[in-house]
Amino acid sequence: MPVIVAFNLAQLGITGYALWRGGGPERAVAALLLAASLATIATPTIDRVSYFTVFYAVMWIDLALFLGLAAVAAFADRFWPMWLAALQLVALGAHGVRAIDPTLWAAAYWLVTTKIAYPMLLLLFAGTWRHRRRLAAGLPEWSWSRGGRGDEGVYPS
Repeated sequence: MPVIVAFNLAQLGITGYALWRGGGPERAVAALLLAASLATIATPTIDRVSYFTVFYAVMWIDLALFLGLAAVAAFADRFWPMWLAALQLVALGAHGVRAIDPTLWAAAYWLVTTKIAYPMLLLLFAGTWRHRRRLAAGLPEWSWSRGGRGDEGVYPS
């Protein structure tokens, strides 16, 4: 239980930092991660998830998160959202492998579907930090590669 509390605090801190100091892609990813986390917490569970079967409710949440991250990766003027979408696809693939092969080691399924969130948070933190660093250096910083540029794309004074 302390690990879950520590992860939730880290997630709140990093997503809060991205929402407060990030550009458009950082804020979008932070909102997606928070929404997926809240949806997962709200998912009804019977006793505990054993990881001996596919937890379909979480699989659908992971699919929605992947689609959102893929959309951000497609339109963001950053490279790191592609890595987030790829990591989420790995987690989504673990659900599929578990559904196809029930002999998959339960610990492997647990490891891939739960622990992949740590590098995802680190990528969001690094992306937000680099965004702030580029702005502080006076470099132009656009959020989106297509369409509106939002509040960025100007040289900060």
